[in-house]
Amino acid sequence: MLSEFGTQAVLTVPDSLVNTGTIVNNGDLRISGAWINQGTYDATGTGKINFDSDLPQTINHNNQSFNKLVISGTGEKNFLANITIESELALQSSNLKSANGAKIILLEGSIVIGGSDASHVIGPVEHQGLGNWIFPVGNGTTYLPVEISPGTDAGDHATLTLNELTSGSLTGDQELTELSSKRYWELLLSQGTLTNRELKLPLSDEGRSYK
Repeated sequence: MLSEFGTQAVLTVPDSLVNTGTIVNNGDLRISGAWINQGTYDATGTGKINFDSDLPQTINHNNQSFNKLVISGTGEKNFLANITIESELALQSSNLKSANGAKIILLEGSIVIGGSDASHVIGPVEHQGLGNWIFPVGNGTTYLPVEISPGTDAGDHATLTLNELTSGSLTGDQELTELSSKRYWELLLSQGTLTNRELKLPLSDEGRSYK
């Protein structure tokens, strides 16, 4: 079954939605319950999908793509499989939390809009290709984004994960432990060279003094 939503059309689903066919979204699809994608979501559609509940939501997109994804409402969104963003990830309110090791994948040319203490990704984020990379990660209460400047290798693919210590504190390089004794960021390069890129880490007040 093929379902197609036209340009400017708004479809609100107040409960859960299980897709077993093919959806082409050229409008505004708003879902307040669980999203289970057992079929095909055609990301060539120009529309956006908005998970907007104030209650917890489950997202299982079955390792497929969204053109534009909006995260709103106040309920945490738990995603159970990789989600690829082709154009835009808008973090308005509430968090995207990874389960099963799933990650958010941002293709070359895609952008991140928003990001705050109230709305970020809890889990790994992958960027691909050239351009400025923003990893909109946090720990559930604090937004701790990492930015990497544009490079020259179009084949660059890298995944960043924020790791929070549950006990103890970091030891090692003084400059890094002064940045944070409670967390570290892990960057895994799966393809490319990261040539000419610069990395910018966030600084969060941990009740420490810096000289």
